[in-house]
Amino acid sequence: MVTDRKEYRRLDLQMVAMIDDARKRLAEDGMKFDKRVLINGFSAQGMFANRFTFLHPDRVKAAAIGSPGGWPIAPVEKYKDKLLRYPIGVADFKTVAGKKPDLKASTQGALFIFIGGKDENDSVPFGDSYDDEDRDIINPLFGKMPVDRWPISETLYKQAGLNAEFKIYPGIAHMVVPLMRDDIRAFLLRHK
Repeated sequence: MVTDRKEYRRLDLQMVAMIDDARKRLAEDGMKFDKRVLINGFSAQGMFANRFTFLHPDRVKAAAIGSPGGWPIAPVEKYKDKLLRYPIGVADFKTVAGKKPDLKASTQGALFIFIGGKDENDSVPFGDSYDDEDRDIINPLFGKMPVDRWPISETLYKQAGLNAEFKIYPGIAHMVVPLMRDDIRAFLLRHK
């Protein structure tokens, strides 16, 4: 988000432009669509779906977010007196996104955030997802494994008043199984 490399900066805005372009082209064929989209992602795609939803809550009708890098964004600035900078939380959201997080708009979109009970795939240890200072906050404060962090995430989303359903699929590792696909499909159909 704040990289000096122009080609990587603000991929979220590229996505908004793509959505608007598709809507315009479809309108030329007589089809009209809501500017809000349904978004689905798992693993790195789940991280993108989670981050895009926070950056553009007015553009997301519903989001299915699976195993988002071991930690869904906390909809708070602080937890236990620790400042949660983006993408752990939203403390520096204005610096990153150019605006304050719109949690009121975020409550209008529906979220389905899920993980397998044996999912040990974690982006927190890797520098392309989190910095050292992020790890120094996430691991001691929320837990060393993604599944350990899940109950805290769920509580923070509920406390923020977000329309979020959290689910852990027992016995499932880092993969999307047919039951998950069925649940994703049912969730997105409920919110189309």
